[in-house]
Amino acid sequence: MTESSDQFNKLRWRCRRGIKEVEIPLQRFFEQYYMGLDAKHQTLFQQLLTCDDVDLFEWLTRQSEAADAQINYMVDYLLRTLAN
Repeated sequence: MTESSDQFNKLRWRCRRGIKEVEIPLQRFFEQYYMGLDAKHQTLFQQLLTCDDVDLFEWLTRQSEAADAQINYMVDYLLRTLAN
């Protein structure tokens, strides 16, 4: 999937969050890996960006898991990718 510059910038802006522990991994993943993702993973990442900051914090710090299996998969994928 090729994002237009405007769409790309909007997604970059949506990675900005009120909780630094959420913002840093989202921005890092977006900047380093987003454009290399296939359409399925890009869509899942975009869905992840619609989630609440508190939920994202809990998922990204492994305090809880998302009820939605696809969101949970994307959180795992993001964390595994950033760990490499």
